[in-house]
Amino acid sequence: MGTLVFIGLGLFDERDLTFKALDYISKSKYVFMEEYTSRLMGTTTKNIEKFINKEITLLARKEIEESDIILEKAERCDMVSFLVPGDPMTATTHATLLLEAKKKGIKTILVPNASIYSAAPSLCGLQHYKFGRTTTLVEPEGDYFPKSPYYVIKNNLERGEHTLVLLDIKIDEKKDEFFLMSPERAISLLKKMEKEEKGGVAEASRRVVIVGNAGSSSPVVVSARFGDFKEDGESHLKIEKNLFPVGIYSLIIPGNLHFLEKEILEMCDIRRML
Repeated sequence: MGTLVFIGLGLFDERDLTFKALDYISKSKYVFMEEYTSRLMGTTTKNIEKFINKEITLLARKEIEESDIILEKAERCDMVSFLVPGDPMTATTHATLLLEAKKKGIKTILVPNASIYSAAPSLCGLQHYKFGRTTTLVEPEGDYFPKSPYYVIKNNLERGEHTLVLLDIKIDEKKDEFFLMSPERAISLLKKMEKEEKGGVAEASRRVVIVGNAGSSSPVVVSARFGDFKEDGESHLKIEKNLFPVGIYSLIIPGNLHFLEKEILEMCDIRRML
């Protein structure tokens, strides 16, 4: 019986891999990777293969959730590595895989890395312990328009807590295409929910922090107000440059701010960037 190593890739490119991760990868007979929970925007699978000097088997969601391909290799080999964007245990499918490995008597090792859960608060100067429950904003399809993110934010605000809002990522593995929700689209959806629910979550004066391309050399950190944006997501302000280039974004809805948090956010105010 072998060992299955869950390895976090970090946030942006292959250089985010830790020395410990590289050590385990070098000892692994097989290296698997997934890109359906997120994607490293600063690199490609081929670049990662070149960096680690190993061939990578890219697996789709179904191959991980509905087959034992990784576990079968781990049962027969001394060591197998599974590369995951961000931190390896932030997705429930990976936790399930770890549990199944333990049930089969396969040794498991976790190699953590940075994730948006730690990076987003750090980038905008908010205190990690003041965050409440995280939520994900998904793109509506037909009659499907879940408003649960609105109420997660509302409940957090009532307790004075900050909310990390992850934005939808849809990946078509057959066409190798993926959809990334823009911050403008996310703000538009929350404003639409506000219009219907009237709970004060996305009222004009409410602050919203936009964080993008975390882990890159030029991350986006912009503090604005919901009132700075129209319902269609376009800005009311005259923005000469593109503040939100294509990338993976998150929103943060701050709760009660410490004076240091407030000062840092004011330095990132959208009006200072016009």
